[in-house]
Amino acid sequence: MRISYQARWQRAVNDIQMAGGRASEAQQRLSSGRRLNRGSDDPTGSSTLLRLRAEEQAIEAYGRAASDSRSFLEVQDSVLQSSIAVVRDARTQVISAANATHTPEGREAIAIEIESLRDQMVSLANTRFGALGLFAGFSSAAVAQAGGGAVT
Repeated sequence: MRISYQARWQRAVNDIQMAGGRASEAQQRLSSGRRLNRGSDDPTGSSTLLRLRAEEQAIEAYGRAASDSRSFLEVQDSVLQSSIAVVRDARTQVISAANATHTPEGREAIAIEIESLRDQMVSLANTRFGALGLFAGFSSAAVAQAGGGAVT
């Protein structure tokens, strides 16, 4: 079988075009710094890349959730520590009021102080973290109302 010059010429042109295409792809990889620029470059690699990106996004979301939860718990801890201090002050005032040496005016001053401490506790109970009430459970409503109001 005889191969004509035309067939040789066409084969050489095809080989040059294919080499140019590979050189262009290599240049694109070098300039972009990526091995995969299109899904058709490596379908298996593209699939792996998409799966890894989804896993990376999930890990980042878990990290943000953990950070938000930590902040929420830190604020709750701070409010609870303040509540403990208020309860201690109220206990001290109640024990002091039980002492028989106080005058009616002194007991009234203690009652005013205890009302103030109650208002502080209500304020602490209604503390918010962003749009969430710290102690409201799944509700966004206030936990308690001042003035001896009902718990909601």
